[in-house]
Amino acid sequence: MKSAYVADLQADQPVTSFFLVCDKEIRTGSTGRSYLRLELGDRTGTIEARMWEKFEELAESFERDHFVKVQGRIEEYRGRPQLIVDRIRRAPDSEIDLADFFPHTAEDVEALHGELRGHVAAMFDPWLRRLLESILDDSELSARLKRAPAAKTMHHAWLGGLIEHIAGLCRLCKVVAGHYPETNLDLLLTGAILHDIGKI
Repeated sequence: MKSAYVADLQADQPVTSFFLVCDKEIRTGSTGRSYLRLELGDRTGTIEARMWEKFEELAESFERDHFVKVQGRIEEYRGRPQLIVDRIRRAPDSEIDLADFFPHTAEDVEALHGELRGHVAAMFDPWLRRLLESILDDSELSARLKRAPAAKTMHHAWLGGLIEHIAGLCRLCKVVAGHYPETNLDLLLTGAILHDIGKI
């Protein structure tokens, strides 16, 4: 877990934490001095950052959309906090929890996955059941399913949004099927579970 979030940063505060690089450029100031300008972010917002010394080689080691570990301090500039970077390095994926940087479902994704498995286990059609089990029992696919958003902006646009959306649709399918006895519930649930599976 991150030790400091953007929304909590205050002037004169030392900072050692992980951030997402939202923007990166080398600029030249009015004095002719070059500096590294960054916009760093997490799930609570973004902050402008500056690195004034020995940044050239370090700046080549990461790009926009990379995660970095930063050590520095907060200063106030024109009424807004600004992060002055003393040290920076690219952070490997093993040090990053995506939930620190992006909105996440409030639901328990493991419970949602278990709910989907329950729907599948209750199916009468053995072929549809085997198809869905081959996906839900695949550890790599399931990990992606639990993490993927359902959309970029329209709905469930957060980590875990896809499985939350699918579980909600399955509940609706069962309600609708109760009103229409001619409905093939197994086929309806299969469509709900697979309709956006390509988004993983």
